[in-house]
Amino acid sequence: MNASNKVYRRYLSLLGWVGDPGLHGLVRSHLIKVPFENVSGLLAVADGAESRLPTIDTYLAGIKERSLGGAYFAPNLYFAELLRFLEYDVALLSARIDNRDHAHPLLRVVHEGERYMIDVGYGAPLYEPLSLDNNLSRRVAHGQYEFELSRHPVVKGTFELATLHHGKKVRSYSFKDEPVEAEVFEPAIESLFAKDSDFLRDLRITRFFDSRVLEIHGRDVITTNHNVTTSEPAHTVEDLENTVQELMLLDRCPVRDALKVLREQMGVRIP
Repeated sequence: MNASNKVYRRYLSLLGWVGDPGLHGLVRSHLIKVPFENVSGLLAVADGAESRLPTIDTYLAGIKERSLGGAYFAPNLYFAELLRFLEYDVALLSARIDNRDHAHPLLRVVHEGERYMIDVGYGAPLYEPLSLDNNLSRRVAHGQYEFELSRHPVVKGTFELATLHHGKKVRSYSFKDEPVEAEVFEPAIESLFAKDSDFLRDLRITRFFDSRVLEIHGRDVITTNHNVTTSEPAHTVEDLENTVQELMLLDRCPVRDALKVLREQMGVRIP
């Protein structure tokens, strides 16, 4: 997966930097600049390229030219490569979800003598590296939800990132500080981005800003602003397109193309 220095400098530039702003700055800017979305996966289906990780050149071109980003795999795998280019001590870790091993990648970075967990590809408001050595458990508020990083209550040597809704766990993944190679995620990539995947039977876009988060899930437009969440439906294609281009500021995102793939190849009409 290693690319040229020129590619990584272009990657850094897309995040708004010409040099290394520090680990916290890199994580925050990546979450804000690179949206979580399944549009790129839907377009890959239309091109016959589903079930594969995009190349880093395709990934970066999507960010720059089409206001795209990715989901789960490409953001974390390529961010790890960028951090290695910047000479951070970074390793890939593997998350277990619903009894599925190697279901999701995340990063462990050792920085100034402390271990940090980083996940810029989960669609969660993890704006900062989270220490694995101190301040556990750690909660990140997000409207009616919280994301809690803690030591696993049962399995020794294991950490858990749980999604809580009104204090009740609704989703989680667990992981150990045991580095893996990127290749272990290939089956999960094939499954998530296959034409029959549930993840590609809906429209998913999340855009993070400094103080608010905008999400599209199907036809619902969800806004979390200063930790208060509201939701309203988009009634037309124009409503969805205007939300993405004018409110999310993803002005090149090919929403209509994604909706066409959903309609013509998945049999799903939104709205």
